[in-house]
Amino acid sequence: MITDVIDTTFDFRSDTPPGQDPDACSPTLRRYHQLLWSKPLPNGTPFELDVTTPYAYLHHLSEFGEFFLTSDAVIPTFTRWRIMKHIIEQIPEAENEAFRTLGYTIGGMMVFPGNQVDGKQTINAARGMHPQIRDRFDLTLECIRRYYRGELNNPLRDTLARYADFFRLFGDLAGYVDFFHLQDLVDEASSTVKFFTPFGDFGEWVLPASLDAYLRYRRRAMEFIESRNRRIAAYQRLRPPSAVEEFTVAPRGNVQAADEQEYPRDPLSADEFAALASLVTNVVIRGVLDLCARRPGECVSYKQICEYTGRSRPGLIASLGGLTRLVKKRFGKNSWPFDLHRTADGSDWCFRLDDERAAWWMAATASEEDVPP
Repeated sequence: MITDVIDTTFDFRSDTPPGQDPDACSPTLRRYHQLLWSKPLPNGTPFELDVTTPYAYLHHLSEFGEFFLTSDAVIPTFTRWRIMKHIIEQIPEAENEAFRTLGYTIGGMMVFPGNQVDGKQTINAARGMHPQIRDRFDLTLECIRRYYRGELNNPLRDTLARYADFFRLFGDLAGYVDFFHLQDLVDEASSTVKFFTPFGDFGEWVLPASLDAYLRYRRRAMEFIESRNRRIAAYQRLRPPSAVEEFTVAPRGNVQAADEQEYPRDPLSADEFAALASLVTNVVIRGVLDLCARRPGECVSYKQICEYTGRSRPGLIASLGGLTRLVKKRFGKNSWPFDLHRTADGSDWCFRLDDERAAWWMAATASEEDVPP
């Protein structure tokens, strides 16, 4: 057990492959997000984030809904924006790099729902591209404040509304702010946002227009990141993550953490299917394989598996995580014995075995007592 897992000085670019985005490719950042935001919601309900769901960065499934979260570096430095070049070139590069380095610590990172709804922009995309936001987190938080208050003058109103279930988890702005350690960006007495630059209302030019304005923006943004890092460190000392295995940060050039060895995604063989028959004792995973083997080529949904096994969706997700660890340990592969797809209408996930793998599983379990279909 480590009592101080989160290093608030760690630069997530340092374990990201050259040319890649730390939000997507830093294993340390993903781990930190999982550790920090897997905790009780404001109403006391546990909120656990899973990293074993295929094609998901962070995944949560409970009676409150299903959420696919992604990371976002939320404090833009503007040091590489062409439109800001005439200002940035007046500043020593060492200062620019210091700002970028601080921005890639955990205090400068957030998570938002990353799944598109109806093919429209995610929160990350909308706040980055909207001319009245320009990626600024103080303005993003102002939009979130107005969303909770139901105010109409809100550039991100429609975007945030598409993720109403996510924002409902936190109850109100205070719950959202406390959960994500954003207190230093909000005036507690007035519940207003502390902007990095003077702000009247949306519709104004949001980029710093002069060197003095930029330096003021940079100072306030860095103060916020540093304050949030201190809050995160203090929170962790008071409430160290439970059941956390030791996590070793890998140096640049080796992007896999010590407990995140890279495994091939090769399909399982007939012999490995035979071995699974004796290794898998989990009723949910056996239910998936049994039901899919009886219906080769067909899509068997999460809902059908839960009904078949009498287990909940969260139980199914947890069981899949256990299967991932089992296959890695026994076979050295990062593969499941079945395929995972979206259902035709996109409303659920489903499993499927082709004829060959279905026959392998039926042969491997042929000596077992039949299970009712």
